[in-house]
Amino acid sequence: MAKNGGTRIPIGVSTVVAPSKSEAEGGDALLEQFTREFAAALQLVREKQAKELTATTFGCDKGDAANAPQEVAFFGAIAQKLVPLVDRLICAPPAHLSKTKKTELLLLMGDKFFQVQEFRAASVFFYEKVLEEDESVDFQGEPTPHQGQAYVRALFGVAMCCFHVQKRLDGCIRHPGTLEKMVEALRLLQTGMEAAVTLEPKYTNQF
Repeated sequence: MAKNGGTRIPIGVSTVVAPSKSEAEGGDALLEQFTREFAAALQLVREKQAKELTATTFGCDKGDAANAPQEVAFFGAIAQKLVPLVDRLICAPPAHLSKTKKTELLLLMGDKFFQVQEFRAASVFFYEKVLEEDESVDFQGEPTPHQGQAYVRALFGVAMCCFHVQKRLDGCIRHPGTLEKMVEALRLLQTGMEAAVTLEPKYTNQF
C-alpha cells in the first residue's frame, strides 16, 4: 500500500527539452514493444479467468462468495511474467523511453488490469510503481502538470484497488481488519482529492 504521510502535491511547470527525431522514434518503438508484451499478459489473464470461472461456478451457486473467481495475475505464472516486465520498463534508460511515457503506460495498464478485476496486480505492479517513482525523483524546480495528474490518478487507483480487494474478501465487513483497510483507502482518496483541488485552479481541464 502506498504511503499517505508526507505526500507532495505536484504543482508548477518546468522546462522540457524536446528529444531528437531519432530518440523519439526509438522511444516510440520501445513503448510499442512494452505495450504488446503487457497486452499479451493481459490476454493470458482473461484466458485464465475464463478457466477459473468455469471451474469454480460449475454446479455451484454463482452468488456464493466462496465460489467467486479469484484474482489470477498477482500470483503464479502470470505474476512471474509481469514482475520482470515492469522492472524492465522502469529501468529503461530515459534516453530510450521518457519517464512521462513510462508513467502513462503504467497508468494505462493499471486501468486495464483494474477493469478485469485484477485489483492486487493493478495496485502493486502499476499504480504503486507510479507513486514510488514519484517519490524517488528529486525535481529541479517544480514538477510538471503531467506529474501532478499522474500522482492523483495513481492515488485513486491504489485506493479503489484496496477497497475492491477488501470487498471481495469480506463483503459484509465482519472483521475489524477489513474496516481498517477500507478507512485507509478512504484516506488515500482524500489525499488524492486534496491534491486535485490544489492543482485545479492552475491547470483547468487536467482532471
